Amino acid sequence: MQGARRPIAGRFVGRAIVVLFALTAGGCTDAGEEAGKQPGPTSTTSLVETRPTVPNESAPDWVGAVVNLHDLAAGDCFNQYSWSNDERVIEIDTKVDCAGPH
Repeated sequence: MQGARRPIAGRFVGRAIVVLFALTAGGCTDAGEEAGKQPGPTSTTSLVETRPTVPNESAPDWVGAVVNLHDLAAGDCFNQYSWSNDERVIEIDTKVDCAGPH
């Protein structure tokens, strides 16, 4: 029986053994080398948060109607005002007549 072929089940088992051996051999690495490595020094930084002091200012006398800038249309004129109060910066925008100063 020189030309006889092996049954399919036999070929499958043979290939499975080869694949299993390859996976086992590939999984064997030099884990001791990596386990023996000491981690390098880690640097730490400290962030010191300082709050700036802002002098209190009185609210300015504004001209126009207070408006959200997103509500303005192309061609609208506006003024921007800002001041600080209790360490908060307050900003408002007013819609003004384009014929006046702005």
